[in-house]
Amino acid sequence: MLKVPKNIMIAYLFAIASVQIAKGAPSTDDPEEEVLSACQLPKDVGDCDKNLTQYFFNSDSEECEEFTFGGCNGNENKFDSIAECNEACKQENEDKSNAYRMGNPNARFGLGFYGYPNQKPYGPIGHPQYRNNWYEF
Repeated sequence: MLKVPKNIMIAYLFAIASVQIAKGAPSTDDPEEEVLSACQLPKDVGDCDKNLTQYFFNSDSEECEEFTFGGCNGNENKFDSIAECNEACKQENEDKSNAYRMGNPNARFGLGFYGYPNQKPYGPIGHPQYRNNWYEF
């Protein structure tokens, strides 16, 4: 197995993260990315008066919650069951308690690592308000 010096690997990963940042938001051509994007939308009760029980992913509480959907319009953050919502939107919360960032800790973007002692990389680090902008390498 070829051994790559850590500083070369870090520079390579940083370059990949920079390219991802330059490209902007991920395309929604990928159905999985589309579902993740839908999970970040706010609850939208829609129009009409059908009073249907639906579930949406609350990105603040990181939980699927019940709401009454009017039956018309709305957005894609609505599911027929709590199980469907959880499967589509809940992400396993990996323990990143020992995570750290490279470079300026006040930067809006960067590259991070977690999983001591193996330091599995993830990034780019975007605005902390948004959960689904983490890419694992």
